[in-house]
Amino acid sequence: MIVPDRSEKFSEYLSTVDRMIAGEGYSSAISNLKKTSTYAGNSTNWLSVLKRAYILSDKTGDRSHFQKYTEKAFDIYPGNEDIRAFLVYSLIEQSLYKEASEQA
Repeated sequence: MIVPDRSEKFSEYLSTVDRMIAGEGYSSAISNLKKTSTYAGNSTNWLSVLKRAYILSDKTGDRSHFQKYTEKAFDIYPGNEDIRAFLVYSLIEQSLYKEASEQA
């Protein structure tokens, strides 16, 4: 039995999330984004997860998804400036200006 590699599974799950967002199946997209994030093997993959988390947060009005994934990505890649920018933006959205300025 051939086991697909992480990047293949990541792409597969990410495509599923995109289809669910396009079809306005936001609850299912949120569940699948969680699975997708477990296969994010590099910072570029995490930026893709953050993009979908932001879109879902915008569509549902619930910013917690974006915040959760941003913090997780930053914990894994604290030196990535793009992820740091997402973190700062997330903190500003929550009116956590002091914390945002400390991260900027």
